[in-house]
Amino acid sequence: GVHAGELTPAQAAQLAGILKAPSTYSPHLNMEKSLERRDRILGLMHEQGFLAGDAYRAALSERCILSENENYERRGSYVDLVLTQACDILDISMTELLEDGYVIHTSMDQDLQTAAENLFADDSLFPDGEEEGLEGALAVLNVKTGGVAALIGSRKNTDALAFNRATDIQRQPGSVIKPILVYAPALEAGYTAASMLLDDEMDFDGYSPKSATGEYAGWVTMREAVTRSLNVPAVSVLNQVGIGRSKAFASRLGIRFDSRDSRLALALGGFTYGVSPMQISAAYGAFARGGIYEEPVLIEQILDREGNQVYQAKPNPIRVMSQGNAFILTSMLQSAVQEGTGKRLGTLNLGLAGKTGTVGDSLGNRDLWMAAYSPEYAATVWIGYDDGSRIRQSNASGGTYPAELLKRIFAQIYPDGRAPAFEKPGDVLEYPIDTHTLREEHVAVLATGLTPETESYREYFKIGTQPNRFTDYWAIPQPPAKITILPGKGEAKVAFEAPSRFMIYRLYRENEAGKSVLVKEFANVEGLVEYTDSAVPKAGKYAYYVIPAHPKLLENGEPITGRASPRVEVMIKADD
Repeated sequence: GVHAGELTPAQAAQLAGILKAPSTYSPHLNMEKSLERRDRILGLMHEQGFLAGDAYRAALSERCILSENENYERRGSYVDLVLTQACDILDISMTELLEDGYVIHTSMDQDLQTAAENLFADDSLFPDGEEEGLEGALAVLNVKTGGVAALIGSRKNTDALAFNRATDIQRQPGSVIKPILVYAPALEAGYTAASMLLDDEMDFDGYSPKSATGEYAGWVTMREAVTRSLNVPAVSVLNQVGIGRSKAFASRLGIRFDSRDSRLALALGGFTYGVSPMQISAAYGAFARGGIYEEPVLIEQILDREGNQVYQAKPNPIRVMSQGNAFILTSMLQSAVQEGTGKRLGTLNLGLAGKTGTVGDSLGNRDLWMAAYSPEYAATVWIGYDDGSRIRQSNASGGTYPAELLKRIFAQIYPDGRAPAFEKPGDVLEYPIDTHTLREEHVAVLATGLTPETESYREYFKIGTQPNRFTDYWAIPQPPAKITILPGKGEAKVAFEAPSRFMIYRLYRENEAGKSVLVKEFANVEGLVEYTDSAVPKAGKYAYYVIPAHPKLLENGEPITGRASPRVEVMIKADD
């Protein structure tokens, strides 16, 4: 707010002091260090005769009052990061970069960047309203190019060269890490979306993860575990795949670990330090790209004053997982958006894939995350306090405010409400899975032509990983191979082997006139079945046989039956 010719010695010294390290000595970032630097410069001026005693003492006591310029248009986190990276790329100072006529071409989508800045300035889109200090960050990547389309490092709009939370924070990611560290490496290790996992209280060598809701779902498919963001199955899978193997996979996706990150709590985001939104967006971008990771790029090209190219970004795509497994993981994450914790985002009906993450305890949540992607863009939102304070609003989670922000970001990207679909690769096929066998035997088997539509669903598998057998439940029931009569007097003791515990077995008695009556119906039996028929009406010759029936396959409202077993005859004599 002061013309350069009107600066006081104290103001001039403070401005000069900022140049050495703006992020350290700028008064709006660190007033104490800025004044220490100013006073040191004033002291040198006094020692070398440029500032007399009275003027020196007056300058030392002068207060620093920051002036807000209403017409100031911020450069923003994106441009600040571009300038910093350009200095590193060219190995020059910021002054040289700004004064020597360089032209920098970036990956920024200006409309999307502006829309994102407006969203992050809207207090209604953040928990705790206008609470001082609540921060947020966003990183949006163009999946096709690897370029950073939009980036928000702070909710404030007046700070230049401020701390960039989109790239520099290290916060625990919660469940948003599960696809990266657990489920993607599990698919690569041979798991499928239909692999059955147990959600129940379990102890892993002293570590006992808890359900977020306090309730447990029992046996679930991996797809359901992802959709519902269940904790115990994630820890169990990480334990089976191996922490070392999973960390090596996540490292190829740009995730960095501390040497102490070697516990199963990693499955739930329990890092020593943590991750940034940019790292998460880049990792999810690899899933969107069919398993190919590329480091995010802000600067595409730099030209000098004469228009000569002095820098050109070079793509470096790295395949980190198979295209088929990337598609299957994406399919599971689509379920998480449509039916699970990310369903607020799912209301856009764009076919997006994504995952939420919430970090906290019984007293409140500290970090709110959500990452989502289409075949073209990957985006991650983080919300929290820099000092790790709990968010005051009790219902704030990754599925609330971050999901709402991403909903508006993707609505900006696809204003017509249509997004391209993920393309299924040729090595992935869809197979019908029998849900009855999943429930009863906790194993995935193929449905048959007799399986009712209500008892099957379709699942994706890489060719060669699909189930290799059909359900034996939805089939015409098979009779016992034989039926025998055990020794007895005045009664018939019948025995047979029941082939399946799922079927009903009806024991019939036929008299000499050929009339049959149902003696007994057996359900939920398997193996040897013995029954004493004490209701034989009188002495005589009888025959026994068994007809199996299906308890759920009906025809005209009656259970479908199989053929009768072989008959066995017995002569009942009158009791002496």
